[in-house]
Amino acid sequence: MDVIQYDVGPGAYGVARADDGAVWTSLTGRGELARVSPDGQVSRIQLDTEQSRPMVLARGPDGAIWFSRGDGRIGRIDPAGTVSSVPVRTPAGSLYGLCAGPDRTLWYTLLAADRVGRIGPDGRIEEFPLPDRSCRPHAIAATPDGGCWATLWATGSVVRLARDGSLAEEISFQPGSEPHGIALGPGGSIWVALEAGFLAHLIP
Repeated sequence: MDVIQYDVGPGAYGVARADDGAVWTSLTGRGELARVSPDGQVSRIQLDTEQSRPMVLARGPDGAIWFSRGDGRIGRIDPAGTVSSVPVRTPAGSLYGLCAGPDRTLWYTLLAADRVGRIGPDGRIEEFPLPDRSCRPHAIAATPDGGCWATLWATGSVVRLARDGSLAEEISFQPGSEPHGIALGPGGSIWVALEAGFLAHLIP
């Protein structure tokens, strides 16, 4: 396999592919976003403050690129390069994970507030407290039925929330597993990256 590297600048963190074929990455320490065009051209966009700390990126339900910010806002950059942002309901909650849902929603995690949030297609923001108030939710993945899965790093488990935000299922791993990344697989299965050194495949 050939490996091509693009000099986007230090601190590259999240990555997402846009509808036009470009790939975006966040430069967390610089408060910037970098874009690699389909023909390999690199450009950067400075956000409003260096303290914005962009992190996880996701292609949004509207085709724009959305990204979590360390200052308690969710950013959005449209195909024309216009940047905007919306504050979450708990801005001090350490906004982290982000993903788009199939029903034009956007899900996010609040690592320090032990909550999962959702922005609806009408812009309404809801946040749902998790049962364990010290679970430290990290990554999130939307489900086809309008709910989501989230990894709970501190409690070594993953949870599935129903469309209304209620707890539908919880699966625990061995102590010290420290689940981080999560992705949906075929047939309703779930892949979970465990910092302990394993990739778990949860099969219904």
